[in-house]
This record gives sequence, structure tokens and C-alpha cells, in this order.
Amino acid sequence: MCVSVLTMAVCMAAGAQADWTVDHRYAPVTWQTCLGLPDDWQKTLVGNDGALLYDYPGPFADFSIRLLCGAAEPAEFVNQSLLDPRVPIVRTVRRRGELTCTEEAFAVAPRPAVAEAKAPGLERIGPPDVIPGHARPAAACLPAFRDIAVGWNRPIQYRFHCEPGGRYTVVFGLCEGWWGEAGHRIQVLTAEGAEPSTVDLAATPGQNQPAVYRFEAEDRDRDGRLDLTVAAAPEATDTNTVLSALWVFAPGQAPSDADLIAGRATGSLDFVACGSAAPAGPPRHDLLLVRWHNAGAAAARVAPTLTIQSTLPPEADGDRRLRLGPDSAVSFAAPVTLVAAGDRQWTVALTPIDLPPGGEALVPILVARGRAVLDVPCRLDDALDWRRRAERYWRDADLPYGRIRVPDAGIQAQLDSAVRNIYQAREIKQDLPAFQVGPTCYRGLWVVD
Repeated sequence: MCVSVLTMAVCMAAGAQADWTVDHRYAPVTWQTCLGLPDDWQKTLVGNDGALLYDYPGPFADFSIRLLCGAAEPAEFVNQSLLDPRVPIVRTVRRRGELTCTEEAFAVAPRPAVAEAKAPGLERIGPPDVIPGHARPAAACLPAFRDIAVGWNRPIQYRFHCEPGGRYTVVFGLCEGWWGEAGHRIQVLTAEGAEPSTVDLAATPGQNQPAVYRFEAEDRDRDGRLDLTVAAAPEATDTNTVLSALWVFAPGQAPSDADLIAGRATGSLDFVACGSAAPAGPPRHDLLLVRWHNAGAAAARVAPTLTIQSTLPPEADGDRRLRLGPDSAVSFAAPVTLVAAGDRQWTVALTPIDLPPGGEALVPILVARGRAVLDVPCRLDDALDWRRRAERYWRDADLPYGRIRVPDAGIQAQLDSAVRNIYQAREIKQDLPAFQVGPTCYRGLWVVD
């Protein structure tokens, strides 16, 4: 008892003399910052090195796509900060000699003024759990058959937003990667308005063999929502449900099974690779605005680069745009050169820049995300306008700041940043706003939370 009292007294004395400064001395070595807009499906993160991170989970800093700005001659990291606690424009500063690189990363808000694409109709209902690399098809096929949406002891449910009373051809794509023997994972596939079908993929067509199942569906209750479900059959011993892909076509317009499996299907009203971490929604854009400044007395040359790490190889779409699968594209303001740099890593060489003493240059890089990605050009004038609009959007955002007030400006900044972050994690589920724990593995909410 005496020891405890003495220890408490010593601690209180030390505490009374301590400098009560919040300086993040125990912060983790690495960190990430969310750029996404409130209620949006796209939850872009920026790593502590300034890299844009997409599609959790994956092998590159836990993501499937990692985009990092740099130069042919590397620069040393100096610091990273927010423009303002309420404005998630992330500034990452690097320096090489007299050259300083300041990179600003932010979500374009509101999105660029382009022709509206038709809003995707397929929406997953319930937890968005996925397993990348679940199956290993031997033959070449649509990449979606390697991954699965999974329902842990529960059905997988999708909804297609459609014309009330509409008729459609719906195709389920599945591939069993776990069971090699029949009788375990037996599933019932249901599309509203069509007869259900019971399948055991390990029996037919067999383990790691892609298969498709089509239904002539109808919105019978005329509510403008076509319900699609994968459920465990009563006799199943494994009640975890799986689904790789979903297509919706106009009645009778679905291609052959062979074309669907091979990835040659065209003309769908909507398609979802169900094993994607976060199924893509309407087009969204992020911008990297990179400023190079020469503080030296002599001219300097900069050779900017963008390092791409991706599970899908980039494909050139002209000389100023690269596509990373069907849902992602990176655009540049000038022609670029793509060079393979290693296993699932590529270097994009941008146009070199000559900087006079005291000179500076701005380099925009635009990342487009979403199903039916729209081709928005990357131009410096537009990038500067989007930068102004993004700052104004966040400063005018109607978020519940000021509910908690403290005298210390630093702590108040922490609180404001937390409010913003909570609303960035929120999104619309079943037409209602849903607060979530975060933008990656806990992108879902349980009653215990």
C-alpha cells in the first residue's frame, strides 16, 4: 500500500512538471489519410510516402494498386501534412539538393463536368466481404473468376436497379477454389421472377473450373429492384456462399457461355467482378498536383516519374492515358513512356522539365475510377480549377463541426479532422446513409460497433 501511494505521488509530481504537448511522439511508423468524399463509394487513401492506394486488400502496402510520384533521381522525404484539418488535401514534400517537390493529392470535388454515364445498376446488399485469389483456373478466363465475394454463413445478395416490371437476362459466374469433392458447398442461385437453380460446383464442372448460370429474370413486384441471391442449400455442409461475377443483359442478349467465361462478353447493361474489394460505382477522380521548385543558383533538370504497382498490368490508351483493368485509368498532360520495372511494377516516364534558377513547374496526374470510366482529359488549367474547387468544397462542407469545443487549438484541430474522417467513411447503403468503421477491411458496420 505504501509503495503504491509513493508511486502515485512520484507520478503526480512528474506529471505536474511535464510539458503536456501533443506531439505524436508515439505515432505509428506508417500511416494513411483518406481523400474520399462523404457518402461516396470511392475511399481513396494516401500513404505516408504520398502514394495513392486503391483496392484493399492487395500485395502492395495492403492494396492492389499503388501509384507513387517521383523522379529518375530520387528525392528525400521531408514531411507530410494536411492543408487544413477540415480540408483533406494531402501535401507530401521531398527534397533533392536545391530541388523541392511538393505533391498535393485530393479528390476532385465536385466531379469533372462531363457527360453523365448511366449509373450502374448492380449494388451488393450486406457485408462486402471478398477473398482475392480464391480459385486458380488452369485455362485463360475472365480474371474475375479468380476472386470471390463471400458470405460467411449467410447469403450473398445483390440488387439491380431497373425499370419497374422490367425483364432481363441475368448471368451468375462462379468458380469453386476450395472444395475438390462434391457435397459440401451446395448453393441455390435465385434471380427474381425466375426458377431457382441448385449447383454444386465441385461436382460440375469441378474444382477451379469457371461456370456460368443464366436466368430470364423479371421485376415481378414492380419496385424497380431486381433481387439476386446466392444462398446455401439446406443439405450443404459448408454454408459459406461464394460468387465471382454478375452480368445483366437485355432479354436474350447474353453472349455464349464460352464468351462470358473467356471475358469476351460485350453489350451488358451492367457487370460486377464480385471479388473486387469495393465494387466500382459511378466515375470518380483523384488528382496528384506535383510542384517542382528550383531554389538553386543554377539551372536544373527534373525527369518526373510515376511508379505503378498493380495486380493488373497497365495498358496504353493513346500516349497520355493508361488503363488498369476496366475500372481504373491514369491520365497525363503530356505524352508518357511506360517501362516494366520488375514483378508487377512499372515506371511511367513523364516529359523532362528544365527549371531555371528560382523556377518552378506544375505536373498534374489524374486518376479516374469507376465502372464505365469516362475519359476526362488531364490539363493543367483544369487541374488548377479542380484544386480551387476541392478546397472550397471542403471549407463549405456542412459537417457537424463545433459540437465539441476545447481551448487548445491543436486539440480542436484533431477533433475537426476526426469529424471529417467519420463522414468520409460514411456511404449510402440501401438508399440510406450508413456510418462505418473505416474505408478498408472494416468497410462495414456490425451491431456491436
